[in-house]
Parts: sequence; C-alpha cells; structure tokens
Amino acid sequence: MQKMRGDVELVIDAYPPDNRRRDADNIEKCLWDSLIHGGLAEDDSKFKRHTTTMREPIPEIGGMVFVEAKPYKTEKNR
Repeated sequence: MQKMRGDVELVIDAYPPDNRRRDADNIEKCLWDSLIHGGLAEDDSKFKRHTTTMREPIPEIGGMVFVEAKPYKTEKNR
C-alpha cells in the first residue's frame, strides 16, 4: 500500500458476517487502525471525510469490507 500524502476521504462498504447488531463506529475505528498500520496515511487525523454503509451480511465468507481511499478535496479546492 502506498502512503497517501495530504488529507484522505474514505468510502467504506461493510458486509458483516451475520445479522447481529453492530455499530458502524466500532468497525471504522478498527479499520482506521488497520489502514494506518498498513501504511495508508501518517495517522487517522488525515481522514477528513468518511462514509460507511452497512450492507447485507455475507455469512458464507465471514463478512468483508471494501474501502475506497482518495484525496480529500475541500470545497475551495474541488
């Protein structure tokens, strides 16, 4: 994974492994720590915008998460 320079926007699609209730913020924190450990950004203060969508469970494979990471563009630099 190549480290992104500057601020980052994350688009997250989470497919849980079953129908139990889950808080999206718990998924995000674990995921953010993993992305930092993997070298995506310097630290999670670089994640300026994030959208997490909870999708239908995928029990056959134990769930999964898709993440799109892209440079964050503020209103004035779009």
